[in-house]
Amino acid sequence: MSDLDREFGIPRWPHRKIKSLDSLIHDLQEEAKQQESEGEAAAVAAAERKRMLESEKGNIERKASVDIKSESKRLRQEMLKRRHRARVVEKQTCTFSNT
Repeated sequence: MSDLDREFGIPRWPHRKIKSLDSLIHDLQEEAKQQESEGEAAAVAAAERKRMLESEKGNIERKASVDIKSESKRLRQEMLKRRHRARVVEKQTCTFSNT
C-alpha cells in the first residue's frame, strides 16, 4: 500500500468490486437483449437491475470502503451459476457430437 492511499484514507482500492459490477452490468445487457423477444416485463426487470448496479458502482467509486450490496452478491452468484451450467451443457453437447 502506498503513502498516497493512506493519505486519501483508502485502505485498499476497490478494483475487484468495480470489475465484478462491470461484469454483472455487461451480463445484464446481454440478458436484456435476449429477453426483449421473450417479453417486456423481463427486459424491464433486467434494465432495472442494470441501473441499480450502475448506481452501486458509482457509490463505490465515490467511497471505496462501501461494500457490495447483498442483492448484488446474490445476482452475481446467480450469473456465475448460469455461466457454469451453460459451460456444462456446451461440454456435454460437444462430447455427444464427437462420439
